[in-house]
Amino acid sequence: MAGRIALIFNPTARGNKARRFLQAVEALSGEAELLPTQRAGHAADLAAEAAARGCKTLVAAGGDGTVNEVLSGLARRPEWLDQVRVGVLPLGTMNVLARDLGIPMDPDRAWAVVREGVETRRDAPLIEFPKRPEQPPRLFAQLAGAGLDAIAVAEVKWEIKRRVGPLAYALAGWKAWAAPPRLVRVRGAGFEATASLVLLGNGKRYGGEVIMFPEADPQDGLVDVRIFPRVGLKTLASFALAWLLGRPLPVGRGQRFFRAAELTLDAAAPMPIQADGDAAGLLPVRVRVLPRKLRLLVPPGR
Repeated sequence: MAGRIALIFNPTARGNKARRFLQAVEALSGEAELLPTQRAGHAADLAAEAAARGCKTLVAAGGDGTVNEVLSGLARRPEWLDQVRVGVLPLGTMNVLARDLGIPMDPDRAWAVVREGVETRRDAPLIEFPKRPEQPPRLFAQLAGAGLDAIAVAEVKWEIKRRVGPLAYALAGWKAWAAPPRLVRVRGAGFEATASLVLLGNGKRYGGEVIMFPEADPQDGLVDVRIFPRVGLKTLASFALAWLLGRPLPVGRGQRFFRAAELTLDAAAPMPIQADGDAAGLLPVRVRVLPRKLRLLVPPGR
């Protein structure tokens, strides 16, 4: 099926949007090859297999985690990122990348973007695991983090997420915050720091609506880094207010920013890293930017 659209989706996805999509998915079989996932991480394998047989357009139907898996599958061979365009049908909880790209939240209108959209290019920040060469690299389209938020992501339970949506991340974050602090060391572009939370941005948003990186440019060949030496109650309250109001998170005391084309993250004890809201592996990692390697479909005029 070289050149045809391949649609990667979770046949057991829940939620109103997902149910609507699944009811209509068979009707799309005339336009796309249907590739249902069967397990966690399967979307990355399906994306790699589709690219290997010559697919030119992949569509990720799901949340940011599904999109991340599809892009990470393409990252297994750098030439696939050049050869394959990616569309998004946002069916998840946050849909941060879709919001940033201006993709409609309605599945029918989002499919129209696949049919009629235009291509935009974005940087592809790649997470590599130097001490675990057997682990495939992970790519993030929008955001990655180590420290408090990655620990919280690892704590999120699916059933709670299904029932309460984005609040599940807030509950997990509170639990992680209440535990003894665990520190991350970040080094890059001549900068070095140890902090409770290190966030990496390839876009402006975090958690759906919060503007975490106001100056981020996903086409500048650099990843934006925001350092939180510690996360106290004031920081948590500021984040909650920014999330509720959809406004930038104020820069707190001791917070710092820098940009880098390459950086490393490590920790004294095992520490997770999250990529686009999903657990991605354990530190230490190297992050390097592949400039303008992502080919994404967006609405005309974006």
